[in-house]
Amino acid sequence: MWMGPKHLVFTKHTQVCIHSLVVDSRSSVDIVEAWEYIVKGILRNSFTNVWSEILLLITDETREKMSLFCIRYAFQAVLYAVWRERNKIKHGDKLLPLPVLKILIDKGY
Repeated sequence: MWMGPKHLVFTKHTQVCIHSLVVDSRSSVDIVEAWEYIVKGILRNSFTNVWSEILLLITDETREKMSLFCIRYAFQAVLYAVWRERNKIKHGDKLLPLPVLKILIDKGY
């Protein structure tokens, strides 16, 4: 995944990385719950937890600029937090409880 000034480019490798995050660290239910906690207020009726639909949402150039920025930022924040948790496992640390992880994502840590 690469985010340039105007484009968000996803490759097949990105999807594989996301899948390995789910397999290696938290359950997919935890990731979906974190995504929902962070984004549902922004997306309201457009909320989805289906990967292909999320890709459509974060690449939708017709959406208002601030809304698109917020959705992309939230996506990146959740992805980063889950990746960080994956690295903890790789280094023998314990995972944060899901409620704590949600708060950290929300605060941008």
